Amino acid sequence: MATLLALAAVDAGAGVAPAWNRDFAAPILWQRVTAFGHLVVATDDGLFAVDADSGEARWSHPDLGGLPGDSFDELEGSPLVVIDSAKGLANRRTVVLDVFTGTVVLDSRAQNLADVVSTHVLPRSGSLLIAGFEHNNPQPRLHLYRIDDGSRLWASDAINYSATVPGMANMGQGLQSLMTKMMNAALVATGETPVRSAPFELDDGTFLLGAMNNLFRFDQATGNVLWKAEYAGDSYEFRLAAQRPGIVFVGSENHDTMSGADGTAREYVQTFYQGFDVDDGTPLWKRPTRFDKPMNRLIIPVEQGLIVSEGDSDKGRIQLLAYDTGEGQWGNRGRGIEFAGRALDYAFAGSDLVLTSGYDSIWTNKDTEYLLHVLDPNAGVMRFPKPFTVKGRMVSTQLTDRGLVYTTTHEINVFDPATGTLLNEPVLRSKEPLAVANGEAVVFAFNPSDGHVYRFDRETAAITRFSKAPFAFEGGDHAVSLESLDDGLVLLGQQTVAGFRSDGTLAFAVHHPAPRDPAWMRSLAWAAGVRAGMASAYAGIYSAAAADAAGDLEDGTAGDAVATEMSRGFAELQQGYQGLATSYIDLARRRYRASAESRDFVFMMIQDERRVLLAQISKRDGSVLAQIDLARDKEPQYQVDDVDSMIFYQSAASTIAAYRFSPEQVNVALR
Repeated sequence: MATLLALAAVDAGAGVAPAWNRDFAAPILWQRVTAFGHLVVATDDGLFAVDADSGEARWSHPDLGGLPGDSFDELEGSPLVVIDSAKGLANRRTVVLDVFTGTVVLDSRAQNLADVVSTHVLPRSGSLLIAGFEHNNPQPRLHLYRIDDGSRLWASDAINYSATVPGMANMGQGLQSLMTKMMNAALVATGETPVRSAPFELDDGTFLLGAMNNLFRFDQATGNVLWKAEYAGDSYEFRLAAQRPGIVFVGSENHDTMSGADGTAREYVQTFYQGFDVDDGTPLWKRPTRFDKPMNRLIIPVEQGLIVSEGDSDKGRIQLLAYDTGEGQWGNRGRGIEFAGRALDYAFAGSDLVLTSGYDSIWTNKDTEYLLHVLDPNAGVMRFPKPFTVKGRMVSTQLTDRGLVYTTTHEINVFDPATGTLLNEPVLRSKEPLAVANGEAVVFAFNPSDGHVYRFDRETAAITRFSKAPFAFEGGDHAVSLESLDDGLVLLGQQTVAGFRSDGTLAFAVHHPAPRDPAWMRSLAWAAGVRAGMASAYAGIYSAAAADAAGDLEDGTAGDAVATEMSRGFAELQQGYQGLATSYIDLARRRYRASAESRDFVFMMIQDERRVLLAQISKRDGSVLAQIDLARDKEPQYQVDDVDSMIFYQSAASTIAAYRFSPEQVNVALR
């Protein structure tokens, strides 16, 4: 296999000067860059947000000094972050704040809360719902706060034990106290929350909530319970169907542990489905429909009813439940039809339903076999006796005139629902993850199995070999991503940059030696993972190889970040969050869009005999454009904003130096 690979001399490229330095006058405990580019810095003297352009303070909270950074979490689909200290200890403190404005939405100490056990954003109303326990009160309560000013709208006892446990209100005070202590002890021992669903907001200023084995409908403005329906569940899934307006369909999953005759504890899982009248909570069906399997959250409303399936079986069943009765409509005695794997995604091909299933979660690497099924919903039968097998974790499916275009981590092709076959043979398939560059009309993919780049035409579905010769990585490197740049392609490894001309010939290939200690790489890889995740959510697809490469890190944080950013996704923002500030929505859109745009350089950690450098590497020739020398810092503390090309390096105990990196050429476009 031919290669053209040069080891780069790391003394190339100028040292970049800091855009600004800021001394916080106290040792820095930690710093974080949020997904939307806010730099948050913590010292014992306070918590600060810093303007990335100037280094000036955006806001500060001297009263929030000493908070730990290991529990700094962003609340998805919102401008809020949670910092939780001393988890499980008596002096626990939870702070929720708006990083855009510095507004403290919740400080558990100020609100007399001993423990905050769950936080949920209600984006339509611009509010934050928390469940927690107040000091000297063993009963759980709900609290709702405004995001814009942190004021508390209401507190509710609706989920306390007396209101939700049948018969408890009639017990004597001593027995009530004993039951309360036992239930609290069970929650503490398992680390669980009494709230078992995210709030499901409706269009009329109310929301549904699953908690304490009941469903509630709350008035958001007042906290009044409009109705409560007994409906047990350890987790819930809500679904509205246009075919039955005014009805909410709810799946609930229940876990029970029972001891067998041999004394061994066994867990039993059951799933229930039921419809409820939104106005008054009246159950739609005589009794819930029950399955002795975990719940699959992919619930599909179709004209004929609700399609539901089992959540973890290699060989299970898929069911159609009648809207008005909940009775099964498919298979022998309405028990459903056999279905291999767990349903993950679907698309309609005319009147047929094309289902994607797999043997594991879409975000894990435990299994690489996924299946495509074609279902006739009217007849309740599969079009073909056997599903079609694809390789790798499913990344995306798109129904086109040519068929179902699917991309997995290891394969790209078009599935024809009419025949149950592929349109291309041989299949574009690899033993290792593909690196993919997506365009509107053309997709390019690097296949590590043979070292070639292939061209996939979305319109014709044709797959052709693009590269003239196979390419092999050296030094144990592997493909991370493939990008369009100018008139060619750039293939990136963790430490390699290789360019291909428009005719498929190799223009250059440069390998930069990596630092020997992987700890140097983690913050950089985490930032790249966030950028890849945001880009994928915006574009609807991502480089699976980037996620896999990020997951190779010892602590796995980058891979987690990719999955998290994907889940919080641009799709949610597109729905319109009426209750959140316009500045947040505008910045979110800009950041997602910017993350999907091509850039003509990449950040790398590189090393020679004497130095470790955080370097800006050109995608046009692999050279070092600029660098930060970290040679004297054995454990560098730095954060990367990979969207706006900023690096924040803790150059001294109390000082952060910010570095801004400009593109090599300004006019760069994804072709």
